[in-house]
Amino acid sequence: LSRNDPFAWKIISFAATSASADIDYAHRHFRRLPSPTLFHYNAVVRGFSNSKNPIKCVHVFAQMLMNGVVPDYLTYPFVVKASARISDPKLGACVHGQVLRNGFASDVFISNSLVHMYGSTGEVGCARKVFDEMAMRNLVSWNSMLDGYAKCGDVVLMREVFDVMPERDVVSWSALVDGYVKDGNHAEALEVFAKMKAVGPMANEVTMVSALCACAHLGALDQGSSIHRYIVEKGLPLTLILRTSLVDMYAKCGAINEALLVFREASMRKTDVLMWNAMVGGLATHGFTSKALE
Repeated sequence: LSRNDPFAWKIISFAATSASADIDYAHRHFRRLPSPTLFHYNAVVRGFSNSKNPIKCVHVFAQMLMNGVVPDYLTYPFVVKASARISDPKLGACVHGQVLRNGFASDVFISNSLVHMYGSTGEVGCARKVFDEMAMRNLVSWNSMLDGYAKCGDVVLMREVFDVMPERDVVSWSALVDGYVKDGNHAEALEVFAKMKAVGPMANEVTMVSALCACAHLGALDQGSSIHRYIVEKGLPLTLILRTSLVDMYAKCGAINEALLVFREASMRKTDVLMWNAMVGGLATHGFTSKALE
């Protein structure tokens, strides 16, 4: 394969980044190139950042630097994403240094990826520094900062960020609800969810799972049933995760018949060990030992 062969570029790009991606196949073709270009490197870096083995994204990036190929604004977000996925803030900080040295600090997409990376790896102070230094922010910037505070359990700063956001979407509201749930403030999580239903966007699966978790912890059957009705009325798909959350909520609230109904509506092919555990645990907890053993 030649570095200038457009067919080689198309093979690598499609195999690395398409919906039916095969990054290992793309990488094999990539390694046959005598002198890969920036475009080839970017395709493989992107492919590995989304793969089951994101550390390979970092290896290709290091190879890229050693071979004297200069990264561009498309390279860095995927390398930063890989650093976040392998939970390595030191690696992310090294990439951040490369960003600063190569003059990409003002790129909003790269900055967003850095805020997300630092927030995801527990370095929320670094995330806030990047966020505060951004000359221009978009909704993704605000959501990344909000999510960083939610993940580290700082609900005070999480709420402060949410309250001053110039705009909010379902990701913003879901992060706030989930942040309160993770902090153990389940009543506040349900208050936020109620406000979201009144003035915010339509909830999604992430919001529903967090709200149902709050109901389960509080034993709030009426609110949990109301959320179930909301799911049906809005036509949200009853995924395995959502069904499991409903079973868990009903079981923990003592509504065993409702839990069994949701459980039985799922075909055997669409259940997993978590749903079985939620159902069996609920039966056992409320004295239905024989049914639990069945």
